[in-house]
Amino acid sequence: MVEANHNCGTIWFVVGTCTKPKLHSVVSTEPKEPFHYFLLLANVWLWSLASSVGNARPKPCVQDMDICTYDKLNFSADGLQRIRASATIMQNAFTVQVDQLITPYPDGVLLLLFDEFVNTVQYRKFHDRFFRIPAGCKLSEISVGNAPQMQLLLVAAPNDHLLTLELLTTGMVRLPDSLLHLRAIRTLIVHDCLLETFSLDPLANSSNITVLMLGLNRVKQLIVSDNPDLVLPVTDFSLADNQLEFIDGAFFNPLKHLVQLDLAENRIQRIDGPGISFPRLKICLLYGNQITHFNTSNWRAPQLLELFMSSNNLTQIPVGLESLPNLTKLELAYNKLSTIDLRRLEGCRKLQTIDFSSNLLQTVRVSQQGQVTLPQLKTLNLGQNQISQIDFTRWNMPALTFLTMYFNRLERLPDLFKFFPKLQQAVANRNPLRCNSLRQLQSYLAENKLIVDSNAYGQTCRTNSSFKVSTGAVICCVG
Repeated sequence: MVEANHNCGTIWFVVGTCTKPKLHSVVSTEPKEPFHYFLLLANVWLWSLASSVGNARPKPCVQDMDICTYDKLNFSADGLQRIRASATIMQNAFTVQVDQLITPYPDGVLLLLFDEFVNTVQYRKFHDRFFRIPAGCKLSEISVGNAPQMQLLLVAAPNDHLLTLELLTTGMVRLPDSLLHLRAIRTLIVHDCLLETFSLDPLANSSNITVLMLGLNRVKQLIVSDNPDLVLPVTDFSLADNQLEFIDGAFFNPLKHLVQLDLAENRIQRIDGPGISFPRLKICLLYGNQITHFNTSNWRAPQLLELFMSSNNLTQIPVGLESLPNLTKLELAYNKLSTIDLRRLEGCRKLQTIDFSSNLLQTVRVSQQGQVTLPQLKTLNLGQNQISQIDFTRWNMPALTFLTMYFNRLERLPDLFKFFPKLQQAVANRNPLRCNSLRQLQSYLAENKLIVDSNAYGQTCRTNSSFKVSTGAVICCVG
């Protein structure tokens, strides 16, 4: 990519197969002139351009396969005609790459000029304080990136054409009310900007929006809408990598169509509310926060499948998980759990994967009498804890397939493969396992169904004893 000091940069065009070819354009500009009467200027510019060029044959691009390359396009001369010529010569989908684009016009005028032959415009670099989407703009996608001086987005009039708007690394601290004009928008991405608060109200007219991504901003507050009739069809919503600490669950009331919610890598301590409704939510990402206690008893999330809460400060299993009847995956690694009662999970009859790794676990218990039944559990990770003993006789897990217990303090293992008939592999390396316990499990060790410490990779045993199995592998153990 080549950048110059004035209105120059890199541009790509991708044409589609249609009667009137439309192109995909990526532009890096530095508009400096005042923005006045842009529609009139655009029309005059196009007329004067056609007059000045006349019937001169446009200079061809350098063609290589489906890539058409220009070293320079000057929109003050014959640049527009040269692009049109590319679209005429190359009928199938192709790319036009321009190493240097020269244009004297501000952003709103450029959008109208591109609108004749462009579907998408991407600004790789933008230096103005304002970005304007003019009235009559029919672009389907606009992206503005590397624009630290940009403070405001101005949408001049109702727009029924723009489907995707992407704002990357701008200086915006809030979303403007002018977004109410974007009535056809489906995807809104505001990434790595300076947003401090966020409200859904500027999107009240966005009846088609499904993707809302606001990652890597500075959002500290989510403002609850006062509009009781506000409903947005957003299915994928991200507020990852912000600065949220407390969330009022009422904020999510207009988002009844959410399928995935990403609140990871914030500073969240709690989510409050008398009743939080996620009727279609399937994936909830809450890892990388500061949650110490979590209660889902007041959640209405009947379709929630996966709950990710790693890297928090949880000291106990979240309360109310039985209110999530379809939960299949529970991720609680890297917390501060010191003991767990598996009975707390018995109401989650569809759980298939549980990860308790990298906690402070000393005890895995089952309260009350009898076994705990988790009929669909396939994968259980207890690795990297401080567990010295587990009573597997209390576990009824007929579907258990993978059991991980590495980096613990276990000295003995029973015949796990008799307890769990579908168990394919148990991983228990880095435990001080007794030799007499492991010798009784030699067949599983030889088949690599039971993984413990060995010197199979030429490493000496860290333990004080060892023995060989039928394959010749040396198993490390404590004598």
